Amino acid sequence: MAINWLHRIVLTGALLGVSGATYAFDYIDQSAIFPNVAQGHHGDNSNVCHQISSPQLKINNSGIINGTGGGRLDYCSSNDGSGLSNSSCDDGFGGVRKCTIDYSDIRGLNLTGNNAFLSSNGNGGWSGFL
Repeated sequence: MAINWLHRIVLTGALLGVSGATYAFDYIDQSAIFPNVAQGHHGDNSNVCHQISSPQLKINNSGIINGTGGGRLDYCSSNDGSGLSNSSCDDGFGGVRKCTIDYSDIRGLNLTGNNAFLSSNGNGGWSGFL
């Protein structure tokens, strides 16, 4: 009976020790990276709309973004005039409207160090960090 409890205590300690050492990403301030229901990102630098060459927000046909409250979205560009419908966003009052943007996007997530994704050569197994 005492050995059974001893095994449980050792197993619990080992599991707690291993789980405390695992991590996936550094702390992500979600209010800064994802401040609204939808927003564009430009990479981890201070340059607004950095290297954005095509419509950052592209909604076609009957696509709609709900939850905007009628506000402008943080995007550098959209497909307005090329498929963006007049009912692509909610208006905040139960209706719909054409999405509008503020020609500014959000700084992206740092994807180096603890935030680096693993790379793969497609053959299975681990091939290291990007």
